[in-house]
Amino acid sequence: MFYIVLGGIVLAAALALGLVGRNAAQRLLGGAYEKGQEAMPQAREEMALAKERASEKADEAREEVAADPASGASSTPSYPA
Repeated sequence: MFYIVLGGIVLAAALALGLVGRNAAQRLLGGAYEKGQEAMPQAREEMALAKERASEKADEAREEVAADPASGASSTPSYPA
């Protein structure tokens, strides 16, 4: 009889915690999604800026190689013998 009562208490506690946990998870994920949507414009701006900077760096590297071909990479790779 004791084990039946104990099992019922454990089952009730598990169900209660499961239902509360579900609501808490739903609120947590909903809040995270909203924050992500709010941050999206800034992330896009930062991504565009990073792309622009990378393009500028690539152009600078190309100009450097064009100005002094001996210091740049050759068009054919050289492998050690």
